[in-house]
Amino acid sequence: MSCSICEIHPEGAFASAGEDLELEKMLTDHPVLIAIPTPAGWREYGLMEHFFQCSQCGEKWYYAQSDFPYRGCWSKLEED
Repeated sequence: MSCSICEIHPEGAFASAGEDLELEKMLTDHPVLIAIPTPAGWREYGLMEHFFQCSQCGEKWYYAQSDFPYRGCWSKLEED
């Protein structure tokens, strides 16, 4: 269901802090990926988490920033 416009970074854990920072810059004022509220029932673990939805295809994305030792990640949100 996703489109090439919203697939701005490979899914999965970040290989480095620089990779995380690069994605953070891309997401700032992104023209297609729009910030959305935390999904209802989402379990929080004290991480800096952000959620986005593509305005073109509707795909929802999850971004967790690195917080040593956690490497952070970028992934599609699974629909219930």
